[in-house]
Amino acid sequence: KNREDYYQSCSTWNLLSHITVPTIVLTTTDDPFVSYGHYAEAKLSATVHLHVEEFGGHIGDLSKANTPFGSKR
Repeated sequence: KNREDYYQSCSTWNLLSHITVPTIVLTTTDDPFVSYGHYAEAKLSATVHLHVEEFGGHIGDLSKANTPFGSKR
């Protein structure tokens, strides 16, 4: 339907508090698709460690070139 519907039906955001095995969640503050703020606000279980890098873009695609949206990779 739309972006909101997609994220509502596919997101694991509400499951992060139920993870029971040690898990590292990697993200960056410059991800153009998934805002760092969503991770910062998420309720994480005691077994989840949120690791945040300043740069790295989406899925850690590192490059000097800009993304198609103009942000750094």
